[in-house]
Amino acid sequence: MRGSGPPLQAVHGESAVGPVGMARLWISPAGLPLPRALRLAAPASTGKLLDSRALFRPAMAQSLQPHPWRPGDPPPPWPPAAAPPLPLLIDSRLPLPPSEGLLAHLTPEERQRHGAYRLPADRLRFLLGRASLRLLLGHWLRQPPNAIPLLAGPHGKPHCPSPAAPAFNVSHSGDLILLAFHPAHPVGVDVERARPDLAWEPIARRVLDPAERTALHALPAADQVPAFLVAWCRLEARLKARGVGLGGAALPQEHDPGLEPHGSALVWEVRVPPGYAAAVALEAPSSRSHPPHGGEARGVP
Repeated sequence: MRGSGPPLQAVHGESAVGPVGMARLWISPAGLPLPRALRLAAPASTGKLLDSRALFRPAMAQSLQPHPWRPGDPPPPWPPAAAPPLPLLIDSRLPLPPSEGLLAHLTPEERQRHGAYRLPADRLRFLLGRASLRLLLGHWLRQPPNAIPLLAGPHGKPHCPSPAAPAFNVSHSGDLILLAFHPAHPVGVDVERARPDLAWEPIARRVLDPAERTALHALPAADQVPAFLVAWCRLEARLKARGVGLGGAALPQEHDPGLEPHGSALVWEVRVPPGYAAAVALEAPSSRSHPPHGGEARGVP
């Protein structure tokens, strides 16, 4: 049941990252503190410094391997309450069931929303994300997928009001749909497709503080866009787990605590195919009190 269970434990040396922040200061090769949204928490016992050029492809112990899945596959078991979130990755480039069969799992309102998308790629992403979510929840809750109640939170993020349902979040970009589940704590997820020509600096000025932007500029030019995408994904995932989303967060110069990595939020990189970046975050029980709602995943502007 969501909100119950033992305190979440970070599994250092396996797949989890410790609480972000942890009052440790990591120094980049340029001699600058690594930015808040970019630094990776390492086990306190290691005491080693992290190279900012490794941020886009972090060490395996600092990331999660998603479970490859597609509609029709057997659902995986829930993770234990003290484990990291369960990320499931759907790659629309792989063979998939016919759309007509997937549409049958949606509600009439969702089928109408599906038909309102102008671009076929947008329709496919919505269909795969929503039908997969309903299939998984239907299996775990032992209900017909299209009968699972889904409500929209204050920032548009769907959630299931059933006390037996897991917390979940969905994000999609390009060919990938990423879902994350946890049985006890609110979860946020974000995936982004890399665009080499992305004008990241105007976006960074809106969502990152000066120290973060300075650290990004200190990287080689070829690493700046990938590192920015990692920062974006980690920030978006963390805010969605906390239930605010970027649309409801204050700008960095306003020092909104929702943008701070300190506290009990846990953040992992997610290992996705080349050309993408992704992260998942979990709000541990000692964090600020928020219901498991947050903004819908949105791409980098």
